[in-house]
Order: sequence, then C-alpha cells, then structure tokens
Amino acid sequence: DPSSWQPSLSDMNVYEWARRWLGEQWVEWQPRTRSSAVESLAKLVIIAADGHIVDFNAAAEKMFGYRAGDIQGRLMQDLLVPPQHRTAHRAGMERYLATQQPRLLNRRIEVEAMRSDGRLFPVELTIVPVRVDGGEMFTATLRDITDRQRVEQALRASSDLLDKTGRIGGVGGWEYDQATDTVTSTGEACRIHELPEGTTGTLRQTLSFYPPDAREVVAAAVRRCLDTGEPFDLELPFVTARGRQIWVRATGTAERNRQNVTRLVGALQDITERRRSQQELLDARRRELEIGVRIQQSLLVTPAPSDVNGVQISSFSQASQGIDGDFVEVVRVGADCVDIITGDVMGKGLPAAMMGAATKLQFSRSIAELLVGREDAAAIPSPAEVVAAVHHAMTPALQALDAFVTLCYLRIDTARRVVTWVGCGHEETLVVGRGGIALLTNQHPPLGVLDAADYADSEQPLKPGDTLFLCSDGVTDALLADGERVGRQRVAEAVSRRVASHPSPVAILHGVRADLLAGDVRLSDDVTLVVAQVPERDERVRRLEVAPQLASIRPLRAFVERQLQGRGLEAGEAGLLVLACVEVFTNVIRHATGMLAGSPIELTCRDLGRRLELDVVYLADAYRPPVQELPDTDLQSLQEGGFGVHIIRGSADGVEYLHQHGVNTVRMTKLMP
Repeated sequence: DPSSWQPSLSDMNVYEWARRWLGEQWVEWQPRTRSSAVESLAKLVIIAADGHIVDFNAAAEKMFGYRAGDIQGRLMQDLLVPPQHRTAHRAGMERYLATQQPRLLNRRIEVEAMRSDGRLFPVELTIVPVRVDGGEMFTATLRDITDRQRVEQALRASSDLLDKTGRIGGVGGWEYDQATDTVTSTGEACRIHELPEGTTGTLRQTLSFYPPDAREVVAAAVRRCLDTGEPFDLELPFVTARGRQIWVRATGTAERNRQNVTRLVGALQDITERRRSQQELLDARRRELEIGVRIQQSLLVTPAPSDVNGVQISSFSQASQGIDGDFVEVVRVGADCVDIITGDVMGKGLPAAMMGAATKLQFSRSIAELLVGREDAAAIPSPAEVVAAVHHAMTPALQALDAFVTLCYLRIDTARRVVTWVGCGHEETLVVGRGGIALLTNQHPPLGVLDAADYADSEQPLKPGDTLFLCSDGVTDALLADGERVGRQRVAEAVSRRVASHPSPVAILHGVRADLLAGDVRLSDDVTLVVAQVPERDERVRRLEVAPQLASIRPLRAFVERQLQGRGLEAGEAGLLVLACVEVFTNVIRHATGMLAGSPIELTCRDLGRRLELDVVYLADAYRPPVQELPDTDLQSLQEGGFGVHIIRGSADGVEYLHQHGVNTVRMTKLMP
C-alpha cells in the first residue's frame, strides 16, 4: 500500500516509490531531505501515465521558483509548460504512449518554459525514458540558456552595427546610369579604388577591379538586378588601381520608372581587416581541431578488436566536427566474457572529445580497481558495479561542468549465452535473431544527472547467431532529404533486413550505413555504430577487418598464415592459398567500383573440420570475374600481382563470387588433408 510507505533520504528511493505508485492514484507524502545538485541543471522525474511530478531538485526550485514540497504530485504541464504549448505537449505524450515512437526523446532541444510567476524563458531540454517495473517514467534535464541567447543576440547586433557604420572599413556609394553606361562613385568609393576623387568610368572598367572569377559573379548579379530588380550583397576579392589586394562588400539595388530599371545604386565597403580577423580565427580553430584529432586518433582511440573470446565485433565512428564525443570500448573480462561500452558526451567538438576520453579512461580504471580490491580474485564485477564506480568517480566533475554522458554497458557471456546490460539514457541496443527483435531498454538516466548511484543491471538469454546492434543518437537524429528524422523504426528495419540478407558484421554495419546515412541525409551529431555477433555453438570463426589500402597486405598475410598453421598443408600449397587471398584483396582495392567510403574489407576464416572457407567481404558494385580457362602454368612460380583470377582459381578447391544487396563475397574453399 503506497499510502503507508515513506521514502528515505536516498535519491534512488524516489524511483522505488514511483514503481510502487505507478498506475495508482497520487498519495501525499512528506518531502525528503534534498541532496546537492548543480544549479544550472534541473532534474525532473515524471510519471509517464499522467505527467505528475515525482522529483524536483534544488536546482529546479531555483530555476522555476517553486518549492519541491509544493510542486510534487502536480501535473508538470500545468506548472512548467507555457499555455500556448500545452496542447502540443499533451498530444505528443499521448502519441508516444500509444505508438512508443519517440520524436523528441533522447535529444537536446530548445523550448520555452514558464516560471512560477508566469515569466517565459528559453531552456535546453533533454528527456530520457526510463523503464521501471510496471511501466515507464521520464527524467528531464533542463539548462537555462537565457544568457547564451542574450550573448548570441548581442554578437549579431554588434555585427550588424559594424556593417552599417563601417567602422572596420569606410563605406562608399556608387550609382550606375544604364542610359550612359556610366558609373559614378563617391569620394570614399574612389579612395577604396585608390583613384582620384571624382573619377567616373564605364561598367566594364569598374568590373575590371575584380579578379576574373569574382568579376563574373559581380557581372551576373548586375545583370539580374537590371533585368529583374533583384538586389545583391556580395563579399569578394578586389584589386585596387595600385595593385593592392583587398576584400570588399559590394551591394546594389535597382531604381525604376513605370516601365523599367533606370539606374542602380549601391555601396562599397573595405572589409579586409574583418576578413583577416575571421580567417585567423578559422585557421586557429582548424589547427586546434587538427591537433585534437591527432591526439584522439593516436592516443585516446583504439579500434575495437574484430574477434574477442569468440564474439565478432565491428564498429564505425564519424565525427560531426572532425572530432567527437562518442566513444566505444571493448574489454576482455575473463575467458568467456566480453564487455562493450558505448557512450555519448553532451556537446560536440574538442571539449566533448576530451570528456569522452576521460570517461573511457575512467571505465578502464574502475574495472581495474574493482578487480584488485576483491577478496575473490576470480570474481568479476558486474556491469552495475562498474557503472556505479564510474558514476561515483565522475558525477561531481560532470555536474561541475554542466555535462552528462549517455551510455550502454553490455556484457556478453559466451559460456552462459546471456547478455547483461546497464542502459543510461543511450540509444537502446537491438538484439536481432531468428525470433525477431528485442530491445535492451534503459534502466537509468544519463551519468551525471542524479547524485545517487543505485544502479541495477538486467539479463537476457542469447540464442545462437543473435546479432547485437548499438548506435548513438547521431544515427536516429539524422535528417532525410524531406527533413524527417531517420528514427528508431527505420534503424530497426534496416538492421533486421541486413541481418537476414548477409550475416557478416561488416556487411550488417556498413549496409545499415548505406541504407540510412548515405546520399542526401544530413548529419547533425556524431555517429557511432557497433555490431556484435555470437556465433553458433560449434562454429569456429576468425575475422580480420582491414582498410582498403596496400599497407593492409602485411596484416592480411599474417592472418591467413596463422589460420593455416598446423593444418597439414604443404608449404607450397599453403603459400599459394595466402597468395590467392592477397590477389583477391589487391583486385578489390585496385578495381572495385562504388565502394562505400569508410567501409573496411573483411576477411573471415571458417573452420568446418575437413575444409576451410575463406571469405573476403566488401561493399561495392557487383563483380563478376571473366570466364577464362586456366593456362598451363606452374602457379607456385608466380609472384603477387601475376595472373590475378587465374591464381585465385588454381589455389583453392572452390571459388565463388557472390553478390547480394550491395555486398560482394569472394569465397575460397580449401580441403584439408
């Protein structure tokens, strides 16, 4: 009976109370003691079914002007949502509850909120659904962005004022009389040209001060203005009469009588210093970004291994600003367990990348500390223990920085055939198999939102051949050509389609990229995708992913040689099979067309007892080899780059060239002695 239950001082007891209360009527209770919180972040917890406020922290009290005890149990929309937005708010909640298709969840959006005195103010809002026993509720994280918008508005006003007053460069006037083909300039315009005051000229002479490419742009703008009256406002390079190279802003408008345009009038402004300052800022930003990217790629980011304890893994990341705050970490914990951690730091660019690297490092540190500190050295800390330790170490810093991190922590246990996970506001993991699709739902808000650390994990069996697909919100938030979001439903459909058509990690992951993120799709956030597969119980598979470049030949050769060791093949026969694999690889990178940018080439070795299957998998246009008879040649005397297709055919007991849904597979079969 919820009416007889009193909450304790722990933050997370609010959630336990909500679980008991969900679906029941509101029960009055005494407000608990409040823990410390960051003033610029306000956290709300509401009940999904009816929108009642469950938790309202100190930062929210200060932001909205309500006392927690007065607002708990009341409808959020009646207190915090401006009247003009309440209908849309209710409709959105009803649509989500009916369809479970989120449009604004797990995204940062800018909206208006309302204080207790009725004043409106802008906020940045992130709403994260949290599944609990018996239903669902939401955490909302808000940031007051009044000051930020005020600064942006002041900067825009300052820029406009600067353009109007010409404090960076003088503003001269000019006019063009079409009847006489004469351009007359004011004294300041003549000074910009470095001509004597009172100088006039023809339109052609005036255009000659612009370099050839810019001259064509100005001439076309003048013609449009004369023909249609369309004004122009251009920033272009300019060469003065003394040969000095500057930048100018040239504007023009048409004056007309009843029939047609009679003349053009406009202004000319020297903006060289402004352009130089802008370029210096851009150059500094680019240098900073280049250094950050080099540091991230060389020191902070290591490619996810493609084969860990029998789990086949493929990952891909694409930064929206050259450097990103998404991160992926794969940790081998024990002989049968693989942990995969994906996270997304609030924000973009270098600051987000630094926080992402710090979070990734903290996971490794916390796992090590938990392992060292255990009395039973063989015991492995659970995902919930690891996330709680990271939370304890990082939340104070995250709150001080007004930041949070969404993440998903997966543990794949290949011996028990289960996946254990902790979801903290991240895009929820898909498990796709013969039985359909399952969703590993979030149990917690993002890291850094709440002070308490009462983390719990969940567990689900894994069937042979199951595929796990993880992604960041940069995928679901990508915009199609018509402006609609890609959304979770399209992602789920694309993953299911690719798993059914070609169960290769590279083919699935990059096939989904090709289906959802290619062409006119616009990306506004960092993109991360991860595919993990658990092979059939008796299947022995080894994989390698390499970039499509000649430098990858060395690791490719070493991989094939390792798979052939101890198989009883004669040295010449084994060497020839290695050579065939290299030929397939070099043929792909030299001749394949339509390859998806950023997609690797996958080499898979499948041990089937008396035979080996070597697959070379890549995404590109379909390839069909020429049908030719193999010449009577001693293949063992050939060098790499020799007869190509002939070597491949002569080195294996069977060769197939397969193509399905944009995925090519060259399959070589070799019988073992």
